[in-house]
Amino acid sequence: MIRSKLVLGLLPLPALLLCQCSDKQPGPVLIGQSKQKVAEGDALFRKAEAEQAAGDMDDAIEIYQDVADDFPFSTHAGEARYRQAKLLDEQGESRDAFKAYDAYLKNYPSHPQYSKALDRVFDIAIGAKRGDVQTNFLGLKGHLPLSETLEMLSALKRYAPQSDKAAQAQYAIGELYLREEKYSESVAAFRKVAEEHRSHKLAPEALFRVGKILLEQARRGNQNQATIDLSREAFNDYLIQFPGHKRNAQAREMIAVLTKRELERSLDIADYYLKTGQIESAKIYYRDVAKRAKPGKLRERAQARLKEIGN
Repeated sequence: MIRSKLVLGLLPLPALLLCQCSDKQPGPVLIGQSKQKVAEGDALFRKAEAEQAAGDMDDAIEIYQDVADDFPFSTHAGEARYRQAKLLDEQGESRDAFKAYDAYLKNYPSHPQYSKALDRVFDIAIGAKRGDVQTNFLGLKGHLPLSETLEMLSALKRYAPQSDKAAQAQYAIGELYLREEKYSESVAAFRKVAEEHRSHKLAPEALFRVGKILLEQARRGNQNQATIDLSREAFNDYLIQFPGHKRNAQAREMIAVLTKRELERSLDIADYYLKTGQIESAKIYYRDVAKRAKPGKLRERAQARLKEIGN
């Protein structure tokens, strides 16, 4: 039971033990009770081991959970939580296993099985992103709710923020948002890969995808100048930061596409000003196109209009 700060303040300091927080956040244990609690927890752990050896996995899982939840000071509390998670994992209960692994990683960072648990958290999270997680009691697999999958992927960033797995998880978050057509969130997620994991092999790909997503938005009809500028900026940043990457040529082609789209928009604006009698404003846009466009139809069209109205 969680004790209030007031009650804690009334207890004498020697009566408290240093608490190792479990998922239940237990209150302080009195020194007189500690040995008894440890003994009870250890005995319960041995019972769980016996159930596991006998093949009764459901009972073993439940008892391991009780050890971790109710006896966090037991010498076997960390192992109990790990075994709970591992047995759930082996039974295909990925969602419950993830929660147990998460509680284990949160409370036992020095435990011997920590790296194995971290690997499984990563595998389950990536599986959830792919839709490869059991979603009901019939054993059918599918996609979890967006918020749950995002929480799974974000766990890797909490426990190993600078690791290879964290970079992969952040990239998967970008892909997940993109699949859900949440383009702004996807752009922000991919930017984080490039910013927080610049040396990772996914960083150049992530920044390239930022530019590509923004370009696709422009193609779908979002002709806002800011969108075009942000896309060009992302491609230019990519070329500067990652010269020689396999998508450099594509980035240059897409910058050319953006420039053409921007010039086409300028011509449309110039034509509108010309149609409404705002000749001087039209000239500004025609001159800009004539100056910036490469030899071809756009430049020829702008030059022809300037010739008609007087340069």
